[in-house]
Parts: sequence; C-alpha cells; structure tokens
Amino acid sequence: MNKYLSKLLNRALAAKKKYLFVSLMIMALSAAGGLTSCKAWRTVSTSATYVQQTDSTGRNTATISTKTVEEYQGVRKK
Repeated sequence: MNKYLSKLLNRALAAKKKYLFVSLMIMALSAAGGLTSCKAWRTVSTSATYVQQTDSTGRNTATISTKTVEEYQGVRKK
C-alpha cells in the first residue's frame, strides 16, 4: 500500500511540474507576442495613357505605369 501511494504521489508531482512548465511557457509566449511591433505594407499602382493625335499619320500612344510599395512599422503604445 505504501509503495502504491508513493507512486501515486510521484505521478501527481510530475503532473504538477509539467502543468507549471506549460503554464510558464504560455505566459512567456503571450508576453513576447504582446511586446512585439507590427509591420504593414501598402502597394499603390498608377497608370496613365497619353494619346497624341496628328493630322496625317494617325496617333501616338504612350502609357506610363508606376508601382510603389510603402512599409509601415507600428510601435505599441504603453
């Protein structure tokens, strides 16, 4: 009986240690996630077409396209 009780107590102690370790890891990950900043990107694309009409030869067409990527770094306020 004494040996059975000892094994049962050792299992309970091991379970408590495992629970404590998992709890501390979750708390550490939550804290690390809360302290990090965030990044955001915005892409702006524009296009313009210019047409030049001439008298006898027809028309000339020019298209200008631009693409700009903007990056924002967010910082968490305290």
